[in-house]
Amino acid sequence: MSRKSQDEFGFDDSPEEELTNGTDEKPSPPGKKRRFARKPNKGGGSTGVGSSRRILLLTLLGVAIGALAFFYFSPVGGPEPVPQPAAVRRPVPQPAKTAKVVKQAVPKPKPAAAPQKPKPVAAKAKTPATPVPAEKQPAPVQKPAPKVAAKAPAPPQEKPVSSKKVAVTKKAASPAKEQSQPVSPKQYRVQVGAYGSSTYLKEAEGKLSKLDLTTMRETIHSEKTIIRLIVGRYPVMDARAKLPGLKKQVSNAFLLPVGDDELALCAGSYLKGSAAAAEVERLKKLGIEVQQQKAVVPLTLQRLSIGPLQGRAEADAALEKAKKAGFDGRIVSFKAK
Repeated sequence: MSRKSQDEFGFDDSPEEELTNGTDEKPSPPGKKRRFARKPNKGGGSTGVGSSRRILLLTLLGVAIGALAFFYFSPVGGPEPVPQPAAVRRPVPQPAKTAKVVKQAVPKPKPAAAPQKPKPVAAKAKTPATPVPAEKQPAPVQKPAPKVAAKAPAPPQEKPVSSKKVAVTKKAASPAKEQSQPVSPKQYRVQVGAYGSSTYLKEAEGKLSKLDLTTMRETIHSEKTIIRLIVGRYPVMDARAKLPGLKKQVSNAFLLPVGDDELALCAGSYLKGSAAAAEVERLKKLGIEVQQQKAVVPLTLQRLSIGPLQGRAEADAALEKAKKAGFDGRIVSFKAK
């Protein structure tokens, strides 16, 4: 193969020729074998030219592909279509409005369904077509209604009627009360005396309790004529000195002012003349002389009674027992509270 063909294709079919071309040594003498040494390829030779061409082809292929890609994608990224999407954004709200309009239009078909329901209602209304004139008849009834309102002052007349009824009920209630009074049974008690002295009051209660009689007290405020038993009138110091000796005989003895410098020595006060006379006789036997003196004074007395007693027979029996014990009494009826 010639040198020209080797340069075109980049490879050599004769390795020996390549070795001879790659060294400067002289030919060896005949009879001796020649040793060939492969010289490293430093970018020269046919192999280096082939690889450089391959690289060039690859580079051109990459450039071509890049050019094709550039021309293929260049219209998408061009500056001219940019304002077009901006113009597209402006009409975007317009379809939104149309969407709202569509929403508003949606309820309109709903009432279209409503008239379908009244169709059966109209079918039912065919049967009650007769009551329609009946509704026209109440219209005149409403006209006299204001006349009834004009007669509204009639209710005040009913008020006195109700008051009369109340009066009737009150009258009916009064006889009921009168009937209830006799229904409650009467109670009785036997009054045995009124006492101004707590000492005599306790003595009387003790006597009655021994007879198995229940007693009750009642406070009385009134003016009474009393009988005082006066032992004498003395100067203040003398009257106070004599009082302790008199109390040994009369437990309820007391001093009563009668002047500026004098006190009256009293052997007691009595409401009943009989009780006062009996006390005078008793004191006379003890050697104490007294004078009876009447006086009207405001008194707070304790009235002693036997009771309460449920019937007249029980009251009579209690009175008999009290008389046997020396009490003067009387039967009194009263209403239970």
